[in-house]
Amino acid sequence: MPSRVATAVANRLAAWWDARRPTREAIVVSAMLALIFEATYLAAFYVRAELLFKASDADVILRTILFVVGIKLVVFYSRGLCHRPWRAARFADLNRLLRASTLCLLVFVAINHFGHLLGGWTPIPRSVLLLDWVFTILGVGGMQAIARSLYEEIVPVTHGGTRKTALVIDASPAGREVARMLEGM
Repeated sequence: MPSRVATAVANRLAAWWDARRPTREAIVVSAMLALIFEATYLAAFYVRAELLFKASDADVILRTILFVVGIKLVVFYSRGLCHRPWRAARFADLNRLLRASTLCLLVFVAINHFGHLLGGWTPIPRSVLLLDWVFTILGVGGMQAIARSLYEEIVPVTHGGTRKTALVIDASPAGREVARMLEGM
């Protein structure tokens, strides 16, 4: 019986990894997310300090920004948010965004709470964590909405408009020849 359970777990892990395998698009989205995460983290400190950057916050920012961005990338990547093109964003992606952002917030709250046990941990102000959570949802969700809007509204207008889509359902050599002929038009 344990071997069946182990096999089932191994199959689920293999399926999960296949869905999360690094692709060129996933790497590009991850890089864009890293930039958004840096911007939201800095914006959280900026808003917390009443639209200023305080010198006292500089140490906290420098000590924690790579850690915060890294944890967020791991969570977002493992939750599959890097593997769908933003132009195809759906309402379900917003739900996954909320869950991933909330999980990051909970991880940072736990690390802040138990950070003194790690030694050398510089606590992140709670207000920054909450602002960062909000800005992350707004930043990533906004970028997805902009990408989808551009894809649906602007791209169809800029293309020639005379092009038609055809689906050839035939695996024979004649069907392949028809498909090649249509591609050339």
